[in-house]
Amino acid sequence: MSIIILSRSLINNDVKIKGVAITLSDANNNDVWYDKNLPKIKKLGATLQVVTVVTVKSSQDPVPINDPKISEKLDRLFRKCDEYGVKVSFIKPHLMTTELGDSFRRYTYHPNEINKFFEEWEKIMSYYAWVSKQNDVPLLSISCETAYLSQNIYVSQWQSIINKIKLINPDVKVTMPFTKSEFDRELTYHEQGKKSVSTLLDYISLNMYPVVKRDTISEKIKVSDEYFAKTDYKYGFIEGIKRARQYFDKDILISETGAVSRSDQAKEYIPAINLNPNNPLDHINQDQWVKVVLGIILQMDDVKGVYIWHVNYPFNFLDSPTEKTIKHLFEQY
Repeated sequence: MSIIILSRSLINNDVKIKGVAITLSDANNNDVWYDKNLPKIKKLGATLQVVTVVTVKSSQDPVPINDPKISEKLDRLFRKCDEYGVKVSFIKPHLMTTELGDSFRRYTYHPNEINKFFEEWEKIMSYYAWVSKQNDVPLLSISCETAYLSQNIYVSQWQSIINKIKLINPDVKVTMPFTKSEFDRELTYHEQGKKSVSTLLDYISLNMYPVVKRDTISEKIKVSDEYFAKTDYKYGFIEGIKRARQYFDKDILISETGAVSRSDQAKEYIPAINLNPNNPLDHINQDQWVKVVLGIILQMDDVKGVYIWHVNYPFNFLDSPTEKTIKHLFEQY
């Protein structure tokens, strides 16, 4: 496997990590895909979050299986990144099913043999710990949006996995990207005086997909929840981030944030996800959404880094006005 040496500034306290997400799928496991997209990512000034595929047969299957082609895919990834000078800063395995792919609702995953799951998951995470060490990747996700598994009753199992990761690669920083509801549950655990998985992590991560008020687009962006539609979450996105930073005394990563490229100009609000095939793929709403959300995130001292989701459809922001907006904001902050 090729080795690419990353600048230590990626985890320097004075530097904010700015990245975009790609997925190591069969479809992009070719030089043509990298030759087309890596120069654009390099131009953005972005590092890479690399999502890898780990499959289960169902929401109860306790035996996750790492992508059988993962070694080949990683060899190609690091070789092409070395060629174009794009740095991999984050490895992020995702539980998927063959039928649904990354659309699998991981928050419903509830393995029917929990000890078997953690036994298999430790083996998979040990592999990625080794990959991160061989290629000097500074960040590793130990799970993503698995609400059942992130309950505090499983803290000891996660501690065991983290111990194994650190034994293999003492330098890697571990995190666990949460949905907003998981994130708020972590805050509640702290408020109740309970230990949670967040106490074990090097960074607290949030996958952030707020609904943006359209009438705020033209304003000078400040750090506030006022730009977002009200929800039934315990805390607003910004308030929650600030509380997490205070409660756990750890920097926050926005491990995913982004909006799809479809627009519905008639609506008062801009959701992150709009899959209505009757709406055009014109990037208008996406660009407006990114200006607000990314503009806020990059101003926050509590936030260590941010990763834009995603280069693939239906987000596919490359070669669009949104790409220019992201580049501008990355340069500005």
